[in-house]
Amino acid sequence: MHLLVDISPHGYGHIAQTAPVVNALRERLPRLRVTVCSAAPRAVLASHFRGRFEMAEKPQEPGLLMEDAMTVLPRPSFDAYAALHAHWDEQVERQARKLAALRPDLVLSGAGYLALAAARRAGLRAVGIGSFHWAAMFQHYCGAFEGAGEIVAQMLAAYRGATRFIALTPGMPMPEIECIRVGPVARLGRNRALELRARLGLEDQTRLALVALGGIPMRLSSERWPRLAHLHWLVPRDWTTGGREDMAAFDALGMPFDDLLASVDVVLTKPGYGTFVEAACSGAAVVTLARPDWPESPYLLEWLQSSTRCAIIARERLDAEIGPAVEQLLAQPRPQAPDPTGAREAAKVLEALLNGVP
Repeated sequence: MHLLVDISPHGYGHIAQTAPVVNALRERLPRLRVTVCSAAPRAVLASHFRGRFEMAEKPQEPGLLMEDAMTVLPRPSFDAYAALHAHWDEQVERQARKLAALRPDLVLSGAGYLALAAARRAGLRAVGIGSFHWAAMFQHYCGAFEGAGEIVAQMLAAYRGATRFIALTPGMPMPEIECIRVGPVARLGRNRALELRARLGLEDQTRLALVALGGIPMRLSSERWPRLAHLHWLVPRDWTTGGREDMAAFDALGMPFDDLLASVDVVLTKPGYGTFVEAACSGAAVVTLARPDWPESPYLLEWLQSSTRCAIIARERLDAEIGPAVEQLLAQPRPQAPDPTGAREAAKVLEALLNGVP
């Protein structure tokens, strides 16, 4: 059996949503052949997908064009979609021929729509998966531009033409398309806190805090954050920290990111599915930057607040509020972590389709 996995090019969040499902499916179908279509580096994919996989060319889908990890550029994003949809039928036909040449038994798209439209054109079964779909995001940020309505209609037609769409928890409601709702999907690492403290020369009582802002670059003024007793920050290597001894570069440690996330006491991040769910399911507290313009934020935050200790800080207030927020969260007892059942549930859906279930 051959599964083709198509992943949206918008940071690494869609990899984090899709890879655990494929890994769970491979536990059920050990001889499954996997081909991944993604613009991400192979090393990044290999850190998420277990076992051997092939790579194929990824068609260019816009996602959303960003100024940084939190700031969407609506006009450039619309222009990119308009260019794609100016010759939509030809784009679908071209991708359909490429898919047919790869001869997959099933296409899994997280959560792009071009692959779904192309699979339908090629007569292939296809499943979308995600915590949102791009038609909703495009409508939110670009819907006011002339010509947006026709683009949204084509996007929704692609999603509605899928064999199934698996909606992840937490996530946006998707009344426009028929969905199968599953539980949280998370890649859980190994707690290596003792090893981390030893390598960094820290005392046993030192708490660890990780900055995890996703795959789109973003710089915060960490050198201005207050020093907190018995707290050590793990930050990106390219951040300047003013020579602070309470900060270290996490990417210089050579440790898988899922192990880092499972080893820390608190995570500083922005609203996004992967880090929210992985942190909560690892039992870490979460400090998140506010992102009121992101349509998914209310649904992610509602789930996060019911699943772990968390605090929300406006970006412009971060330097002043990060210290008290971290101290208050770490003073609270650690709740029972949620069980990430979604990968197993989604894998059962995919296995049934691969076995010919209508």
